[in-house]
Amino acid sequence: MDKMNIKEKNIGKLFIAGGFGNYIDIKSATNVNMIPKELEGKTIAAGNAAGTGSKIYLLSKEYIKITNEMKDKIEYVDLSSSMLFQEKFIEGMGL
Repeated sequence: MDKMNIKEKNIGKLFIAGGFGNYIDIKSATNVNMIPKELEGKTIAAGNAAGTGSKIYLLSKEYIKITNEMKDKIEYVDLSSSMLFQEKFIEGMGL
């Protein structure tokens, strides 16, 4: 959010995918500040979104078009090498 200068109020939905999205308890994640409190009601644990998205893409010409339009708007952010993320992570731990 800091990198893109986006505020919680500008986020309609937050999807958490992958293995993390399979097992996350959204209420607990907001209680420990992993997810901002303002996003608790907007957060969806999506599970295996890549697998589901791949199936939809392969079965729908409409979603092929939508995906092709979206791909140029997406930017990968490597959190493991981000000093800002590390600072925010430690700050969120209350250390």
